[in-house]
Amino acid sequence: MTAGKIEDNGSKYKLFPEVLLSIAQGFIKKRVSELNEAGKRVQEAAQMAEYFFLQKKEELKKNKEQVINLIKYRSERLPSALHEHDELIKLLMRNINEVFWIADSGLTKTFYVSPGYETVMGLSCESLYDNPRSFLNAIHPDDKGRLLSDMEVMKKGLPFSHDYRVVHPDMSVRWIWSRGFPDSKDGLSVYVGIVEDITERKRMEYDLIAQRNKMKTIIDAMQDYITIQDLEYNITFQCESLKSIFGNRLGEKCYCVYERNESVCEGCPIELSYKDGKPHMSLRKVQLPNGEIRYSEVTANPIRDADGNIVSCLEIVKNVTADYEAAEAVRASEEKYRNLLNGAGDAIVIVGLDGCIIDANKKAEELLARAKDEIAGMFYELLMSDKEIERTRNAFENTIMSGSGLLLNVQIKSADDAFIPVDINASVVEYGGRKVIQAIARDIRKRLELEKHIATEHAFRKAIEDCAVAGIAAVNLEGRLIYANPSFCKMVGYSEDELLGSLPPFKHWAPEDAANINSTLKAVLSGQMLPEGTDVIYKRKNNERINVNIRNSRLFNAEGEITGVLGSMVDITSRKAMENELKEKTEILTELNYNLMELVNTKVYEIRCKDQLLLQQSKMAAMGEMISAIAHQWRQPLNSLGLIVQDIKDAYEYGELDAAYIDSTVKNSLKQLDFMSSTIDVFRSFFKPSQEKETFDIIEVSSEVFSMISSQLKTNSIAYRISCHIHNRTFLDFSEVVPCEATVITTYKSQLAHVLLNLINNAKDAIVQRREHGFLLEEGMISVDCYKEGGILRVEVSDNGGGIPQEIIEKIFDQYFTTKSEKGTGIGLYMSKVIVEESLGGKIYASTKDSGSVFTIELYV
Repeated sequence: MTAGKIEDNGSKYKLFPEVLLSIAQGFIKKRVSELNEAGKRVQEAAQMAEYFFLQKKEELKKNKEQVINLIKYRSERLPSALHEHDELIKLLMRNINEVFWIADSGLTKTFYVSPGYETVMGLSCESLYDNPRSFLNAIHPDDKGRLLSDMEVMKKGLPFSHDYRVVHPDMSVRWIWSRGFPDSKDGLSVYVGIVEDITERKRMEYDLIAQRNKMKTIIDAMQDYITIQDLEYNITFQCESLKSIFGNRLGEKCYCVYERNESVCEGCPIELSYKDGKPHMSLRKVQLPNGEIRYSEVTANPIRDADGNIVSCLEIVKNVTADYEAAEAVRASEEKYRNLLNGAGDAIVIVGLDGCIIDANKKAEELLARAKDEIAGMFYELLMSDKEIERTRNAFENTIMSGSGLLLNVQIKSADDAFIPVDINASVVEYGGRKVIQAIARDIRKRLELEKHIATEHAFRKAIEDCAVAGIAAVNLEGRLIYANPSFCKMVGYSEDELLGSLPPFKHWAPEDAANINSTLKAVLSGQMLPEGTDVIYKRKNNERINVNIRNSRLFNAEGEITGVLGSMVDITSRKAMENELKEKTEILTELNYNLMELVNTKVYEIRCKDQLLLQQSKMAAMGEMISAIAHQWRQPLNSLGLIVQDIKDAYEYGELDAAYIDSTVKNSLKQLDFMSSTIDVFRSFFKPSQEKETFDIIEVSSEVFSMISSQLKTNSIAYRISCHIHNRTFLDFSEVVPCEATVITTYKSQLAHVLLNLINNAKDAIVQRREHGFLLEEGMISVDCYKEGGILRVEVSDNGGGIPQEIIEKIFDQYFTTKSEKGTGIGLYMSKVIVEESLGGKIYASTKDSGSVFTIELYV
């Protein structure tokens, strides 16, 4: 750059010539130094090549000369290259949108600014050369203070970056991004900066923020919850309503947060969508952090990238708790109604959709004179008369197709080929997880002349929406309708053109509820929020009224200003109808339950009275057994006392009645009396009633029972044994019994002893009766065997008294049933069964094995 050129530029740009000269010289020196350095490196490379490739000396020499000539050429070309480079820079500066500038750190001098400054800032370059701080005049008033504060870093020699607005002479506002970096050349500290117009980018950012706010408002206003999970089931997005319930759980596993599982939930719709790339829906039961149970209808939709690969999954969660509970209540009500119907005494058969009978009740067996196993597997057409088959088939097929009830008057065929006129009431129901036909057949042979018409219709309806989409509409601050989605238009029956632009009261508002809806709208516009929604009445275009739940939310623009209200609407007409239906059925069931309770209480009272009488009879019978046992126990000591008395007389006659004899006689007499007294105590303790449970050993109780009747058994030549099969031990006399910890139980001891005594006495009577008839030639034997399996203690009382005939074994526990003719009361075994099953909470049953009967008692330890 020549001295004249430097002076011209210094005058033009208000720079001292020596400053520009210094900058140019520094630049040239740097380029020359770089070229010289490059030349040195080339020469060194040439020398090394010459050293390592001596065999190609001529070729290397030639190359060396070429390299030296090239260096010479470039050194000669340097001034002209610098000039070309300068011109290129100027051309570049004139044709790019960014502004380049050079100034001192205090902004007192502007060394250079590119022509783009005039376009970006709306000011001339000359004005900046004249006054380096003149650009501040274009700064927007709201941004000037912040900019001056940010520019303080220049005094510290630090880089800076800030954005601000400028106002052009035509009053248009542009956004600017300015960046600056400190530099130092030959002792001169300068700042080199770039200024860029980012107005379009700012506008796009604002539009993006507005779109995000709008989408957020729509999501927050929806009654459905929105969540997004990645391929690892990590939560990447939660709507605000979900955050308010579960907290901000971004990054956590969805199955841990929402369903408290350690792995992917069974039947997860997201997992299914990841597998086949299709949307999937699932009904989930979820416990919220506050303990509340909710039922949710979850719809999963895969999200794909630009290449069509699945990258995440969107879940739309609809709270269907109210619908589910209402449907469950209706189903429960229908189930109770079905049970009442089954107990009405009519024949009921379950028929598959293929016409094959699956099941039948007792009344059906009686009506058709066939066993249940014979009926199941038959086709219903085999039960119809020939002339009824076609009509019945058509009616059943129509029921299957339409799902409506069926009422037919037909004749069905019983096992003896007799035709029975019946009314058949059939409907399609759920049975064992599949749809079947439930047919109720009522025998009308005795009532045909009395009945005019009986019509029974039974309908089961399952009303769960597969994927309900809420209606969404928005109004501005003026109240004018500015948006309505297709679901909303379908809900109210009006097209979008008919709705948009209208003002309240809207044509879809029911006049009788318009004031309520309008007050809700005004409340939301004034700042009130109704998160749980409001139930209102809408009027469709055809004047039909529908119940709607509205949830409103305010709309905001990018600056956070309220621009209107967005509402999410859900049609709840069906739910309202179900609630009314449930209320009516609940009232009917309440009345039925009350009447049933009155009847049950009356019957229970009558049964208790009978049980008290039976218990008294049982006590009297037990008392008779006790007196008989005492008589047997006293017979031996009374005989001994008689002999002692006789011996006293003989001793007196023979002069043997001395003090020693008297002392011995008194001791023997007292011993017999003590035995008789202890016998009374044992029987009194045995039959003493107890209202409290005791812990005792069943083996020991069995020995106590045998001790009381051992004399009777001995008199009738009957042996007995007590066996503990847990330890493989057997005792042949009650005095030998050793307590066993394995057979300890806590229950009512006296009641269990009463049952054992009753069973052993029955065994004794059976053996005696069999011996009297000459059927028993061997010694009688009664066995008590104890077993323990898991938590069940089993006691078997068996004998060799001939057993129980098979034809009466089902009746032996019946009240007043006896096999002892006049000697029996028929209440012993009945009361034993009542005591075991109701008081002791166990089971008792009888069987015949070998040559005797076996009574088994099972008690829970």
